[in-house]
Amino acid sequence: MTSVLRGCGVLLALALAVGAVACGSLTNPADEASGAADNLSPEVKTYVNPEFDFAFDYDPAFMEGPKNVASPSSSSPGLLAMRFTTSEDDGLVIMAEQLDIAVDRSNADWIEKELASEMDALATYLDPEGSRTPLEAVDVNGAWGFVTTFTYHQDGMSCRARQYLLYRDTFQYKLSMSDAVEDWGAVRPCFDLVIDTFRPAE
Repeated sequence: MTSVLRGCGVLLALALAVGAVACGSLTNPADEASGAADNLSPEVKTYVNPEFDFAFDYDPAFMEGPKNVASPSSSSPGLLAMRFTTSEDDGLVIMAEQLDIAVDRSNADWIEKELASEMDALATYLDPEGSRTPLEAVDVNGAWGFVTTFTYHQDGMSCRARQYLLYRDTFQYKLSMSDAVEDWGAVRPCFDLVIDTFRPAE
């Protein structure tokens, strides 16, 4: 089973490198008060990645991307990462990896234990005084996995990051969403749209 999660350490390092857990304030803090993001614009777009077999919808009025795309290379074959930003520092990071073998749901208990260790390490890295919620099992349009939420402080600001870790056949998907706690209500509809429409095997 070691090969199932062989990419977790690489994915964690890559997430930190491309800004999965950055935290800043919205360019226009008044957006939260206005509730503008609660009414997503009619100009919803669909991102499709046939190589890694997934797609999702996003609102370009509140989320821009993809940016900082890291495509598979000789040093990290089968690995993809990219950002979609809601502000200069925050937003969504998606990482996808094609594993050596299919991940069977019968191994969920073992995978949850391994992921919990990885997420504890990330929580400590973000803020030794921070916290995270226990891993919760989720099903997302044919993919299955877990979700956890981090609360931490960065540069004097209270931040939140939500991490989905999903599996389908030989693919592993990691979706990391981050923003300031005070802005979370404004950007959450953008993140919810991505999760609600995330679909492997498009």
